Parts: sequence; C-alpha cells; structure tokens
Amino acid sequence: MVVEQHNQRIKRLEEKDAENDKKFERIYERIDETEKKSAEQINRVYASLEQIRSGQHSQELTNQKMDFTLDLINRERDEEKERRKQEQKKSEENMRKIKFWLLGLIGTVITSMVIALLQQWFGL
Repeated sequence: MVVEQHNQRIKRLEEKDAENDKKFERIYERIDETEKKSAEQINRVYASLEQIRSGQHSQELTNQKMDFTLDLINRERDEEKERRKQEQKKSEENMRKIKFWLLGLIGTVITSMVIALLQQWFGL
C-alpha cells in the first residue's frame, strides 16, 4: 500500500511536472513572440528614423535651393533698381537737353523775328 501511494504520488508529480513543462513552453513561446514583436517594432522605428533622416536631408537641400533662388531674386531686384535709377538719370538728362534745344530754337526764331521787325521799322 505504501508503494501504491508512492506510485500514485509519483504519477501526480509527473503529471504536475508535465503541466509545468507545458506552462513553461507556453511562457517561452510568449517570450519568443514578444521578442519577435519587439524586434519588428525596433526595425520599424529604425526604418522611420531613416525616413526622417532622409526627409531632413531632402529638406536641407530644398532650403539650400530656396536660399540660392532668393539670393538670385534679390540680386536681380537690386540690379533692376540700379538700372531704373540709371535710366531715370538718362531720361532727366535727355529732357534737359531737349529743353535747352527748344529754348535755343525758340530764342533763335524770336531773335530772327525781332531783327526782321527792327529792319522793317528802321528800314535797314
């Protein structure tokens, strides 16, 4: 009877041992699944970081191009202002020349008319 009790107890212990082995297997499987999920998440995070780095690099290149374009636009604007100033100076100078030319022409015509009138009055 004692042997039977020991045998029964050994059977129960073996059953519990088998159950514990199954539990440990499930725990190990869960750990493996968790590790795989973690590794996938880490890989996704690294991929996202790489995309962000790539995006930042692209943004930096775009900013450089925009800076270059803005500098070019500002330079062209300054050149255009300078060109306008020079054209305005030339226009003012040309207007002065035209005024003096007209004054000279009018002076010459008036002087000729005065001389002609004087000649007619005085009979010269």
